[in-house]
Amino acid sequence: MLSMGTQNKKIHFFALLIGINKYNSHSGTTTSTRGARPSPLSPPIFLDLLGAVPDAKAFEKYLLDTLKVDPSHITLLLDHEATRGKIIDAFQKLASNNDIKEGDSIFIFYAGHGAQASPAERLAILPGCPEHVEVLIPYDYNKDLATHERTGIPDYTLAALLDKIATKKGDNITVVFDCCHSASALRGAPAYDPDSETITRAGPELQYAIPNDLDEDIWGGTRAMTTHRKLKNTGSNPYVFFSACKSNELAREISRQGCFTGALLALLKDLGPGVTSESCSQVIKRLQEKIDGSSYKSPYTTVYFRLTLTGKILTLKGGSAHGFCEGDQLAVYKNGSEDPQASSVATVEITKVFIDTSHLKLLPSNSTFSIKDHPDAAALRIKTARHYLKVHVDQKELALRVKALKLCALTDTYADAHIALSIDNGAGKQLRFEVKDRDLLRKGLTFKPRFIDDTDDDLRHVMKGLSHYYHHLKRTSDTLNDSIDKISVSFYEVQDTRRGHPRVIKIDGAEDMCKDNVIDITVSPSEPGGEGQMYGFEVINNTDCGILYPVLLYFDNTDFTITRSYPHTVQGEDAEASWPAKGKSMTIGYGTGGGSGITPFGFNVNKGYDMEAGFFKLFLFEKPVDLQNVVQEESLFTRSRGMVKVTLPPLIEESTARWGSITITVIQRRGRYPSS
Repeated sequence: MLSMGTQNKKIHFFALLIGINKYNSHSGTTTSTRGARPSPLSPPIFLDLLGAVPDAKAFEKYLLDTLKVDPSHITLLLDHEATRGKIIDAFQKLASNNDIKEGDSIFIFYAGHGAQASPAERLAILPGCPEHVEVLIPYDYNKDLATHERTGIPDYTLAALLDKIATKKGDNITVVFDCCHSASALRGAPAYDPDSETITRAGPELQYAIPNDLDEDIWGGTRAMTTHRKLKNTGSNPYVFFSACKSNELAREISRQGCFTGALLALLKDLGPGVTSESCSQVIKRLQEKIDGSSYKSPYTTVYFRLTLTGKILTLKGGSAHGFCEGDQLAVYKNGSEDPQASSVATVEITKVFIDTSHLKLLPSNSTFSIKDHPDAAALRIKTARHYLKVHVDQKELALRVKALKLCALTDTYADAHIALSIDNGAGKQLRFEVKDRDLLRKGLTFKPRFIDDTDDDLRHVMKGLSHYYHHLKRTSDTLNDSIDKISVSFYEVQDTRRGHPRVIKIDGAEDMCKDNVIDITVSPSEPGGEGQMYGFEVINNTDCGILYPVLLYFDNTDFTITRSYPHTVQGEDAEASWPAKGKSMTIGYGTGGGSGITPFGFNVNKGYDMEAGFFKLFLFEKPVDLQNVVQEESLFTRSRGMVKVTLPPLIEESTARWGSITITVIQRRGRYPSS
């Protein structure tokens, strides 16, 4: 994102900048229109703005002066130039421009009015369809009941245009929208002194549904076949999206400039030309705005948790949702960029835990530590008070080595163990790990053992990963039990139509494959280069509770990896949620709505195995929670000794909000080619 290079070198950077102050849907802005509501059969009035054009020009100046972008690489559409046809054409030219090579930076900015309309009838009948479609309002907006050629540009049309750009040019795409789409936004003309009036960039409610065939030539065209990503590589949109506000909030301008654009530009200038996707995500954290999608993929991560002083209470910015419990001990470092092997400055213990914060006490040997002397202090857990991983070890000497690591609970019998560990003297001295988890074996499954060299270093590495895996797989909370039982989860086979919106749909007559929270799949071999079966979730909300924030993780019980299959936006207390209303549903991996941006789920049984298994775990929170600390993408048995990524979770205030989870077992059995 915004990969800038150096100040003295013109870089491969292309931009589309759109700013609309004047709208052709009315003859001018007068104070007499304040509060007026148009007839549902008449084109609504979009009042003129003052700061949208200056915003686009300000970004042009930033690109030219700070980033040294070639002027011929910038397309600027202002007012009458920003018609519906020209906006769409400009998007399409980004995909077809031969001067733009794969991986070049592409930046798209829009400032102007946004609005909401009812979804097309073909979408409204689908599960997970949102109540409103968000649209951008072009200069020549006019609801033409006959042709719809000058109506707003729906979000799914923009998504299709961006998808085509990403397919041809790569995922180094940044999109910034300084507008809002709230149908209940305040409306009115600017006062006599426009420089002192706060103006909202939202228009009146659009009193009609999007036509079924609108922009079908864009989203409905036949597309080249693409192989869907396998389960371990599920992701989100191939671009970074900055929005001035949530769907139900207001984007404002004052003093002839968008408030969001002004703040964003100021921070970008402070960062200079070396902006990356990580530093820009920090920009958005500071703006308390949101990032909707990112091409950034985290490796195996070490996540530090910040320490703060709340009154006289030392507080950890991590709680039960992150897997902490009372009695856990953490090593404190000067900051979150410290090498975990470096000397810590203190040790703390958790005395009280909340959903996303915990109270701490200094252990007696650290009486000289003061958070005031270490304002950037961050901590890593070094000892857990509760071990979820249960291991059975026959050999006494090996049991002593495992016990000394303090990463699991030792059991006397196989029946109580998740893992059986032994020394295998067959092909050289190795350590043998066997899955004994009753949650899997009671379903009649058998698993091949895994082996590692019998060294203390390798034993510590695998045991640490297994402890992390089972800690987050087995932990839960009973605070949402009254609601969890009223949430139903279904799993269907889906198909890629390679055209249209929605592109991925449920197969007609598809059976719900999730029975008693178990998914049992026979993985059929696919032709070389072809696609195997694809699947998606439907989650139905039958609860009376308010908004919940879902996070879907997949726990692979062969490699003991944990991947994030569906995250929610985490950016402040009031982050936007995709949770449906009571009686409604959301889909993940197909259909419409926020979860449709996730690629469908696919499975494969690795060579040498007849079956594999794993778990989907759906976490549900009453407030946004970042679970990046749970992700474990590196297989424990194919150890990499490369760089370890260090990240910090966002700051979140103390809360007594509740959370819960639903765990679904996934069994994958190898299918056979049909006999000829």
